[in-house]
Amino acid sequence: MAEKMIRYRLFTYYEETDVLGQTVLSERHASFGEVVDVPRKEDIARGEQLDVFFSDEEREQIENGTFTGPEAELLAQPPMVEAFTDEEAAAARVVMTPAPAGEETATIDVGSADAAEIAEHIVNNKLNVDATVALAGGDKEKAEKVYDAEVIASDSDPRKGVTEGLDAITSGRDS
Repeated sequence: MAEKMIRYRLFTYYEETDVLGQTVLSERHASFGEVVDVPRKEDIARGEQLDVFFSDEEREQIENGTFTGPEAELLAQPPMVEAFTDEEAAAARVVMTPAPAGEETATIDVGSADAAEIAEHIVNNKLNVDATVALAGGDKEKAEKVYDAEVIASDSDPRKGVTEGLDAITSGRDS
């Protein structure tokens, strides 16, 4: 791992994590001024190629308050929000897995339910991507409501497959 301070607004990197007994790459995001451990050499190389990281010298100057580079004024501003600790972030993640084979899940009337109720349904029934997209039934208005529910259920980090599936419905590309 390499501890790096981020120069750009947002840097995406990956970390190996254990999900249900399998090792998978999990996407992580680091924001401007944040110091993170970037574990994979590939991500460090990509970041260095794109000049995403402050140099060790610059970081030392920033931490000592002597940095005078173009980002100095931005770094002097207080953060907009407080970052989660690793423990808080882990507790906030919602792991969604499909229901066991042969096990029925409850149904919900997406047309009459609000986004919070749909989100609760997604979480309680551990709906996978396909089941979540299917809640929209090919309807544009329902797709927008299901997307709002996915945002709630995923703590503002909607699953890519759900986003793409619902976007296809709302744009009329596919249902």
